[in-house]
Amino acid sequence: MRIVIKNTDKIDFMMKELENRISNLKPVLSDIAEHLLASFQMNWKDETDPYGMKWKPLKASTKKRRRGETFKILRDTGRMQNSFTYSVSNNEIAIGSNVVYAQFHQLGTKHMPKRALLPYRGLSKNEELYVVEHIRRWVMSNE
Repeated sequence: MRIVIKNTDKIDFMMKELENRISNLKPVLSDIAEHLLASFQMNWKDETDPYGMKWKPLKASTKKRRRGETFKILRDTGRMQNSFTYSVSNNEIAIGSNVVYAQFHQLGTKHMPKRALLPYRGLSKNEELYVVEHIRRWVMSNE
C-alpha cells in the first residue's frame, strides 16, 4: 500500500516558488516527509485516522485472539506500524507500507471496519499548514 501526497492549490503555489529558486527539492521534501510520517505514527498512539476521527473499537472476538492483555487497536505485534516508510523524488512524497494487509485496514472490508492509517482525502488542515509554512521558510532562507 502506498499513498502519494497530492498538492493543494496553496502547496502547488509554494512548490512552484520553491522550484523557481532551488534546483534540488529533495531536502525540503524529505523534511516534510519525515514530519508527515511521524504525525501519522502519532495517530496510531491516539488510535485515530489522519483527520482525528477515532478508529472503531476492537470486537470481543479480536480481543480473544490477542497475545496478552493489551488491546491496542492495530498494534498486536507492531509489524504493520513499523513497516511504514517514505520515499522522495524531486517533486513528490510517497508514504506507504509493504505489509499487504495494511490496505485492508486503510479501506476496510466486508468483515473489517475502515481504520485509515494514511490520508485519503488530502492532508488534514494542520498538516497542510505545516507543509505550506515549511516551504515558505525554505523559500525565505534561499533568497
